[in-house]
Amino acid sequence: MIFSASYSQEYKIYNSIDEALKSPDLVYKLVVNDKNLSNLTDSVGNLKNLTYLDIKFSKMTSLPESIGTLTNLTELHLAMNDLTSIPESIGNLKNLIHLDIKYNNLIDLPESVGN
Repeated sequence: MIFSASYSQEYKIYNSIDEALKSPDLVYKLVVNDKNLSNLTDSVGNLKNLTYLDIKFSKMTSLPESIGTLTNLTELHLAMNDLTSIPESIGNLKNLIHLDIKYNNLIDLPESVGN
């Protein structure tokens, strides 16, 4: 079976934010398994083609506002963190189909969620 370069890039799963930021236009899927990750860099907003972001089982307490610039995102998995809030900019994710935020320290959600 032969895959074109664009096809294989789309299905490559990046496992580190630093690795993903080296080629931001080629990143569609990012799965970070870092139990010590406490914050997400604002430059994650540079991953404009990202459709799938999975950062579960970490120690994040908040997300950067730049998360709202990831308008191609369809799945966002943030379960089992220490999130106490989610930025209002998350409402900009109009293509988001699945948001997994269970087992965090959230009291409420921004009004923009679900719009």
